[in-house]
Amino acid sequence: MSYIHHEQAEKEKLELEKAVAKKAERMRAAYSALKKSEREGTVQYLNEKRNWYVVR
Repeated sequence: MSYIHHEQAEKEKLELEKAVAKKAERMRAAYSALKKSEREGTVQYLNEKRNWYVVR
């Protein structure tokens, strides 16, 4: 592996880690909003499987 290839791989790894962290943060925020709405009774499920929902 050349130095340039290694440097590019490190850069791509960092970008991937950032993307994963961003996705995880969005999922945490959505889950928190869902739990808060469930406590307040304002959650509305869009189908019987309860995997799509609207939070008000």
